[in-house]
Amino acid sequence: MPRIARKDMGTQFFHIVVQGIDKEYIFEETRCKEKYKGVLKKYIEENNVSIIAYCIMGNHAHILIHCKNVKDMSKYMHYINTSYAGFYNSIKNRVGFVFKNRYSSEPILDEKHLYNCIRYIHNNPVKANIVENHIEYKYSSFIEYIYNTNDLVASSGIGYEYVKSYKIGILSGAKSESISEEDYKFIDYTNSNINVAEEIEKYCKKRNIYNIVNDETKLIDMIKYLLDKKITKIKIAKELNISRPKITKLLKRSVPNVQK
Repeated sequence: MPRIARKDMGTQFFHIVVQGIDKEYIFEETRCKEKYKGVLKKYIEENNVSIIAYCIMGNHAHILIHCKNVKDMSKYMHYINTSYAGFYNSIKNRVGFVFKNRYSSEPILDEKHLYNCIRYIHNNPVKANIVENHIEYKYSSFIEYIYNTNDLVASSGIGYEYVKSYKIGILSGAKSESISEEDYKFIDYTNSNINVAEEIEKYCKKRNIYNIVNDETKLIDMIKYLLDKKITKIKIAKELNISRPKITKLLKRSVPNVQK
């Protein structure tokens, strides 16, 4: 695999995070996640970037890219976020900013940092308790790694050499999906002070829901919404007056079979 000198690594690989303004749930609906994934793919070639890994959550997304310079990264992010903002404002009949700032980014310093960042990105839905296994989450690159496809991740160039190496490592069991957060800290957002009762009230009011506990489908959707905001199962269980094992069973029941 071609090697990139350590001094150049931090100018060619970047971990990027975009987040909804005021923590708005800008990727809540399936069509929103599909659209953002679509614009990520649309502007790759013309901006000379490669996507190494990605994960689209509810109100934020992680993207790990390879590019020749920061200017290419900036142009790429401008195109995709401008395009998505226009789409989102249109379907929500709103105006104004969609994203909190433009985006946050951090350079990748070495090969170990790169692989840990890939693990970290793929681990987001598991860490948020949305799914129990990485492969259950549709809107991350983990499925592309496991099934050896290149829907959105790098398909050529130096970036792909690292993707290919990582795929081989996962399939052989050589690269664990555990996160080494002691070695690296990655960009993230926190909601430690969030008011669970207020979030539930906002969720129900927005959807005109009055008796969510007795509607399993709506209950599961709301639990996923709260988990994606990084509210713990303990807090959700306490607020809804249900057990944590019940929450786990509901989430398992809602996971569709992933087809190869």
